[in-house]
Amino acid sequence: MDEAVAEKRAAQVALIMGRLLPKGYQRESFAGKSANPLDAKRIARLSRFVEEGQKKLGIPGVSIGLIQDGKVVFADGFGKRDLARAEKPDADTLYMIASNTKAMTTLMLAKLVDEGKLTWDTPVTTVLPRSSSATPTPPAASWCGT
Repeated sequence: MDEAVAEKRAAQVALIMGRLLPKGYQRESFAGKSANPLDAKRIARLSRFVEEGQKKLGIPGVSIGLIQDGKVVFADGFGKRDLARAEKPDADTLYMIASNTKAMTTLMLAKLVDEGKLTWDTPVTTVLPRSSSATPTPPAASWCGT
């Protein structure tokens, strides 16, 4: 399909592709499992992974923060803050967020659906009455940009 169509329909394509699985396939679940502690060794491995990905994908700079048990256990940056200078980004570097808010909105909506506070069919105006009174109310699934 055309790239623009693929970008617009990525969620639907992923839904279909996620269901075309070999017979007997079992999805891995982390439900009921405890996370490994983020010790120095694991943080170093994750840092190497981030640096390798950043270089491989040609991303000038990236910052990450890791939180465990409500405490920041790592906050730093990799690469360059600015292409013209060698200064590296850090935990306080500001980035343009682009369209990353769609993924965050989807995550937060999914959490609310899991908690039973709304459904994927809940109209937007049910939760945000002032969002629009002149247009039909789209379901929550459309809030994600799909």
